Amino acid sequence: MLLLAAVPIVAISMSLSKWAHSDPHAHAGQNRVSSFISPSELFSFRPNATSVTVEQWETLRESTRRIGKRWRGRLAPNFHLIERPPFVLAGDVPVSALEHCFEATIAPAAAAMARDYFDAVPDRPITVLMLQDEASYRRAAKEFFGQEHVSIYGYYKPSQRTVVINLAAGAGTIVHELTHALIDFDFDDVPIWFNEGLASFHEQCNLVMTEVGPVIEPLPNWRLPILKEAIVDGELPTIRELLLTTDVHGRDEAIKYAHARYFCLFLHERGVLQDFYRAFRDSLAGNQNENEDKTGTSILAQFFPDTDLNTLDSQFRRWAMTVRLK
Repeated sequence: MLLLAAVPIVAISMSLSKWAHSDPHAHAGQNRVSSFISPSELFSFRPNATSVTVEQWETLRESTRRIGKRWRGRLAPNFHLIERPPFVLAGDVPVSALEHCFEATIAPAAAAMARDYFDAVPDRPITVLMLQDEASYRRAAKEFFGQEHVSIYGYYKPSQRTVVINLAAGAGTIVHELTHALIDFDFDDVPIWFNEGLASFHEQCNLVMTEVGPVIEPLPNWRLPILKEAIVDGELPTIRELLLTTDVHGRDEAIKYAHARYFCLFLHERGVLQDFYRAFRDSLAGNQNENEDKTGTSILAQFFPDTDLNTLDSQFRRWAMTVRLK
């Protein structure tokens, strides 16, 4: 109800720009999001996570209207805005482009994530600002938030529940940042490695409908050569070090993102990612114990009871070298 609409679902694919080699994402390529979900399939699907009362829905819809009105007062004449509770979508693109991004990417991806992971649904609006190119994206980041040093792709501002997107970075960027915005309602204490790993895991994918509902099928992407090069050069941290990561930015940023993404893909291919997410989230929910494992190490051990981290690390590296770009 909150995330779905009776709309045509079409494939969307935008090209990523090529950046200077000094950039941590110098090897960036195209991230594609292709939907194979028909309008009737998406409209008829109602995941348990989106079951809300009429009162809750009306409250959220009114909140979305208020946020939309607030943004309309701040936007230049060349901006447009639409409201699709719980989302407010705005950008310096035509209304048709905003609707296309919602219909082709945001609605089906949000529905798939609700089915796969989340128990909590958004009870407050999420604003998605979509800028047509890097120049307008950086202008908006500075004008609206006073930020000049931002990712070339997009970012999520938790304090304002706002996603800012450089559309030239591709549809995968939308799904990446959308993951951050939705997980914010469901997993308060998610560690940085898993937050960025799961978001990156979704950034190139197919959206398909199955017997149990919409699903995100992840695909190998441009981060794979970075991962393989780090393995060959002996620069990839161990799984133990990945789980202890507290900052993915700065030096070796590209390696850290690639490591986190493909470890999530490794868990997915072994059929444990969704259950790992829920077990990890539930283990930290409301737990104020200073000694509680907040890295996911102990939860990981539950899913690989006969495998220590060193052995798991070796298995991951061997698996990673067999993955191929399609």
